[in-house]
Amino acid sequence: EYSTTAPEYDQLLDAEVARSMSTDELYNELLTRLQQIPDQVWSKKNRRLNVLPPGETRSKQLILGLVTPQSIGTLPVISKETWSLSQTTKLILVYMHRLAEEAGVAKPLGTTLQLTKNLECVPHTDQNNGGTSSETTLGDHKGGQLFVEDPQGDEVMRLPDAVRGAGKAGDVIVGRRCQPRRQLVQFDGNRIHFTCPFDGERFAIILFCLKPASLQKTADLNKAYLSALGFNTGFPAVGFAFQDLARQAAFREKINYMPSKVPPSCLRGKKRKPEEEEGS
Repeated sequence: EYSTTAPEYDQLLDAEVARSMSTDELYNELLTRLQQIPDQVWSKKNRRLNVLPPGETRSKQLILGLVTPQSIGTLPVISKETWSLSQTTKLILVYMHRLAEEAGVAKPLGTTLQLTKNLECVPHTDQNNGGTSSETTLGDHKGGQLFVEDPQGDEVMRLPDAVRGAGKAGDVIVGRRCQPRRQLVQFDGNRIHFTCPFDGERFAIILFCLKPASLQKTADLNKAYLSALGFNTGFPAVGFAFQDLARQAAFREKINYMPSKVPPSCLRGKKRKPEEEEGS
């Protein structure tokens, strides 16, 4: 939920100042922020069970940006965690865009960030992804490469368990190992992929877009907020009123103006003044 008061682990960030930092400075600042997030914020039960080792139900994961909660069908909304980690979200995107620039690739499209802490994901596919995923990892760890199914790959492995809609236990797949630590790795999340074993501290960040069918239902105010945080969504520009409101939210400013086209549900019961109805 929106608040002008930031948690102590999500202090205000000026994205323009962040862009003037070196890549190493961005890495160190982001790693420090991720390490400061309390475990109770990270710890999730029954989230993305398809990536967890058999028998496990709890893991350390966060999702930032646009999500499609099962409780409301396929209507995309901003995740609850985004509001409490909005400044960290901005820093993540500045860092990932820098890595893309250094790799000589286009600024990656994305509406959503999946974060994990010390999670060794088992073979799986990402059912809600549309298009290319981009991953990087942080922390002092050894191993932890990303294995991606790829017919042109140089490694063969046998699936230890079935992957829903993609393969049966015992199936052989061809792929490649990629090292995303301190660099950007791009892959197709709809193909089988998993985390190789690792030792140490490992934070993984995956940037991706929701599928087009979900994106078409995204409200303009949510589109504007994603852009204000730094997501390169590919959405058409929205009205200036929404852009200004989103900018205020991205900087945790007190919002004292609501454009007349904002749905009543966004006002959380606040009664608008007559001049707000007129847009003045």
